[in-house]
Amino acid sequence: MSDRTKSIVIGSGLALCVGVAAYFGLRKPDPCDTDTVKITVTDEAMRPFLKQGDALKVEQNYYACNAISRGDWVAYSLGGGLKPMVRIAVGIPGDEYELLESKEDQRWNIKINGELYQTDWGAGMRPYFFGTTKVRPVLVDSNPKSALTGRLGEGEVLLLAQVPPGFMDAGVTGKRLLRESFGKAEKPESFFENQKKEEEKK
Repeated sequence: MSDRTKSIVIGSGLALCVGVAAYFGLRKPDPCDTDTVKITVTDEAMRPFLKQGDALKVEQNYYACNAISRGDWVAYSLGGGLKPMVRIAVGIPGDEYELLESKEDQRWNIKINGELYQTDWGAGMRPYFFGTTKVRPVLVDSNPKSALTGRLGEGEVLLLAQVPPGFMDAGVTGKRLLRESFGKAEKPESFFENQKKEEEKK
Protein backbone atom coordinates (compact mmCIF):
# COMPACT_ATOMS: atom_id res chain seq x y z
CA MET A 1 0.00 0.00 0.00
CA SER A 2 1.43 3.36 -1.02
CA ASP A 3 2.02 6.16 1.46
CA ARG A 4 -0.69 8.20 -0.26
CA THR A 5 -3.23 5.37 0.11
CA LYS A 6 -2.30 4.90 3.77
CA SER A 7 -2.85 8.59 4.40
CA ILE A 8 -6.31 8.46 2.80
CA VAL A 9 -7.31 5.41 4.85
CA ILE A 10 -6.04 6.92 8.10
CA GLY A 11 -7.68 10.26 7.31
CA SER A 12 -11.01 8.60 6.54
CA GLY A 13 -10.84 6.61 9.77
CA LEU A 14 -10.16 9.70 11.83
CA ALA A 15 -13.00 11.57 10.14
CA LEU A 16 -15.38 8.70 10.91
CA CYS A 17 -14.32 8.62 14.56
CA VAL A 18 -14.76 12.38 14.88
CA GLY A 19 -18.19 12.16 13.24
CA VAL A 20 -19.38 9.41 15.58
CA ALA A 21 -18.05 11.24 18.63
CA ALA A 22 -19.75 14.46 17.50
CA TYR A 23 -23.07 12.65 16.97
CA PHE A 24 -23.14 11.10 20.42
CA GLY A 25 -21.77 14.24 22.00
CA LEU A 26 -24.47 16.43 20.51
CA ARG A 27 -27.33 13.94 20.89
CA LYS A 28 -29.72 15.04 23.60
CA PRO A 29 -30.14 12.57 26.49
CA ASP A 30 -33.32 10.52 26.24
CA PRO A 31 -35.61 11.35 29.22
CA CYS A 32 -36.96 7.78 29.02
CA ASP A 33 -33.56 6.15 29.49
CA THR A 34 -33.45 3.74 32.45
CA ASP A 35 -30.60 2.17 34.32
CA THR A 36 -30.71 -0.97 36.48
CA VAL A 37 -28.96 -0.42 39.80
CA LYS A 38 -28.76 -2.30 43.07
CA ILE A 39 -29.85 -0.80 46.37
CA THR A 40 -29.56 -2.15 49.90
CA VAL A 41 -32.75 -2.62 51.92
CA THR A 42 -32.55 -0.38 54.97
CA ASP A 43 -35.51 -1.57 57.07
CA GLU A 44 -37.79 -4.51 57.89
CA ALA A 45 -41.00 -2.95 56.56
CA MET A 46 -41.30 -5.39 53.63
CA ARG A 47 -40.99 -8.64 55.59
CA PRO A 48 -41.24 -11.54 54.95
CA PHE A 49 -40.07 -10.84 51.38
CA LEU A 50 -37.22 -8.47 52.18
CA LYS A 51 -35.06 -8.00 55.22
CA GLN A 52 -32.59 -5.32 56.18
CA GLY A 53 -29.32 -5.72 54.28
CA ASP A 54 -30.83 -7.49 51.25
CA ALA A 55 -29.73 -6.32 47.80
CA LEU A 56 -32.52 -5.40 45.41
CA LYS A 57 -32.51 -4.45 41.74
CA VAL A 58 -34.21 -1.17 40.81
CA GLU A 59 -34.93 0.13 37.33
CA GLN A 60 -34.02 3.75 37.88
CA ASN A 61 -36.11 6.42 36.13
CA TYR A 62 -38.69 3.79 35.09
CA TYR A 63 -41.70 5.98 35.82
CA ALA A 64 -40.44 8.89 33.74
CA CYS A 65 -42.14 7.33 30.69
CA ASN A 66 -44.01 4.31 32.07
CA ALA A 67 -47.35 4.23 33.87
CA ILE A 68 -47.47 2.87 37.38
CA SER A 69 -49.59 -0.21 38.16
CA ARG A 70 -51.29 -1.00 41.43
CA GLY A 71 -49.08 -3.44 43.29
CA ASP A 72 -45.77 -2.14 41.89
CA TRP A 73 -42.88 -1.99 44.31
CA VAL A 74 -41.60 1.57 44.23
CA ALA A 75 -38.19 2.73 45.44
CA TYR A 76 -38.23 6.29 46.73
CA SER A 77 -36.42 8.55 49.13
CA LEU A 78 -37.59 11.27 51.47
CA GLY A 79 -34.56 13.34 50.50
CA GLY A 80 -31.90 14.80 52.73
CA GLY A 81 -29.38 12.17 51.65
CA LEU A 82 -31.54 9.30 52.88
CA LYS A 83 -31.18 6.00 51.02
CA PRO A 84 -34.13 4.76 48.89
CA MET A 85 -36.81 2.68 50.57
CA VAL A 86 -39.18 0.23 48.91
CA ARG A 87 -42.94 0.35 49.42
CA ILE A 88 -46.03 -1.01 47.64
CA ALA A 89 -48.14 1.18 45.35
CA VAL A 90 -51.58 0.45 46.81
CA GLY A 91 -53.19 3.56 45.32
CA ILE A 92 -52.51 5.07 41.89
CA PRO A 93 -53.84 8.18 40.08
CA GLY A 94 -57.64 8.19 39.99
CA ASP A 95 -58.09 5.81 42.94
CA GLU A 96 -60.34 6.76 45.83
CA TYR A 97 -59.46 5.96 49.42
CA GLU A 98 -61.26 6.05 52.74
CA LEU A 99 -59.84 5.84 56.24
CA LEU A 100 -61.65 3.79 58.85
CA GLU A 101 -61.29 3.85 62.62
CA SER A 102 -60.43 0.44 64.02
CA LYS A 103 -62.17 0.34 67.40
CA GLU A 104 -60.29 -2.84 68.28
CA ASP A 105 -56.80 -1.32 68.39
CA GLN A 106 -57.47 2.42 67.94
CA ARG A 107 -55.58 2.48 64.65
CA TRP A 108 -56.48 3.57 61.14
CA ASN A 109 -57.43 1.07 58.43
CA ILE A 110 -57.77 2.06 54.78
CA LYS A 111 -60.05 1.18 51.88
CA ILE A 112 -58.89 1.57 48.28
CA ASN A 113 -61.76 1.92 45.80
CA GLY A 114 -64.13 0.53 48.43
CA GLU A 115 -62.03 -2.54 49.28
CA LEU A 116 -60.36 -2.92 52.67
CA TYR A 117 -56.60 -3.13 52.16
CA GLN A 118 -55.01 -6.20 53.76
CA THR A 119 -51.53 -7.69 53.90
CA ASP A 120 -49.94 -10.88 55.22
CA TRP A 121 -47.00 -10.32 57.53
CA GLY A 122 -46.89 -13.83 58.94
CA ALA A 123 -50.31 -14.30 60.50
CA GLY A 124 -52.48 -14.58 57.40
CA MET A 125 -54.27 -11.76 55.58
CA ARG A 126 -55.29 -9.03 58.00
CA PRO A 127 -56.35 -5.38 57.64
CA TYR A 128 -53.41 -3.03 57.29
CA PHE A 129 -53.22 -0.40 60.02
CA PHE A 130 -51.22 2.69 60.86
CA GLY A 131 -51.12 5.66 63.22
CA THR A 132 -53.58 6.18 66.03
CA THR A 133 -57.17 7.38 65.95
CA LYS A 134 -56.22 9.93 68.60
CA VAL A 135 -54.37 11.89 65.90
CA ARG A 136 -55.81 13.17 62.62
CA PRO A 137 -54.10 11.23 59.78
CA VAL A 138 -51.97 13.12 57.27
CA LEU A 139 -53.87 11.56 54.35
CA VAL A 140 -56.93 13.74 54.91
CA ASP A 141 -57.72 17.36 55.65
CA SER A 142 -56.67 18.47 59.15
CA ASN A 143 -60.17 19.87 59.73
CA PRO A 144 -61.89 17.45 62.16
CA LYS A 145 -65.23 17.98 60.38
CA SER A 146 -63.95 16.99 56.93
CA ALA A 147 -64.56 13.52 55.51
CA LEU A 148 -61.99 10.76 55.96
CA THR A 149 -61.80 10.24 52.22
CA GLY A 150 -59.69 11.36 49.31
CA ARG A 151 -58.92 10.86 45.64
CA LEU A 152 -55.47 10.57 44.11
CA GLY A 153 -54.77 13.20 41.50
CA GLU A 154 -52.48 13.06 38.49
CA GLY A 155 -49.04 11.78 39.46
CA GLU A 156 -50.06 10.99 43.05
CA VAL A 157 -49.60 7.58 44.68
CA LEU A 158 -50.16 5.88 48.02
CA LEU A 159 -47.18 3.81 49.09
CA LEU A 160 -47.58 1.41 52.01
CA ALA A 161 -45.30 -1.11 53.65
CA GLN A 162 -45.94 -4.85 53.86
CA VAL A 163 -45.79 -4.81 57.64
CA PRO A 164 -47.95 -2.42 59.68
CA PRO A 165 -47.98 0.05 61.35
CA GLY A 166 -46.33 1.59 58.32
CA PHE A 167 -42.79 2.78 58.89
CA MET A 168 -42.19 5.85 56.71
CA ASP A 169 -45.04 5.12 54.31
CA ALA A 170 -48.28 6.92 53.37
CA GLY A 171 -49.60 6.53 56.90
CA VAL A 172 -46.80 8.83 58.04
CA THR A 173 -45.76 10.87 55.00
CA GLY A 174 -49.10 11.09 53.17
CA LYS A 175 -49.46 11.01 49.38
CA ARG A 176 -46.32 10.98 47.27
CA LEU A 177 -45.60 12.37 43.82
CA LEU A 178 -44.51 9.68 41.38
CA ARG A 179 -41.92 11.98 39.84
CA GLU A 180 -40.09 11.90 43.18
CA SER A 181 -39.60 8.14 42.98
CA PHE A 182 -36.20 6.58 42.46
CA GLY A 183 -37.51 3.77 40.26
CA LYS A 184 -39.36 0.47 40.02
CA ALA A 185 -38.06 -2.31 42.28
CA GLU A 186 -37.83 -5.92 41.15
CA LYS A 187 -39.90 -8.27 43.31
CA PRO A 188 -37.89 -11.18 44.75
CA GLU A 189 -38.64 -14.83 44.03
CA SER A 190 -40.05 -15.30 47.54
CA PHE A 191 -42.89 -12.92 46.66
CA PHE A 192 -44.01 -15.03 43.70
CA GLU A 193 -43.68 -18.25 45.69
CA ASN A 194 -45.97 -16.83 48.37
CA GLN A 195 -48.39 -15.60 45.72
CA LYS A 196 -48.56 -19.11 44.25
CA LYS A 197 -49.29 -20.62 47.66
CA GLU A 198 -52.12 -18.13 48.25
CA GLU A 199 -53.67 -19.00 44.90
CA GLU A 200 -53.50 -22.73 45.70
CA LYS A 201 -55.43 -22.13 48.92
CA LYS A 202 -58.36 -20.68 46.98
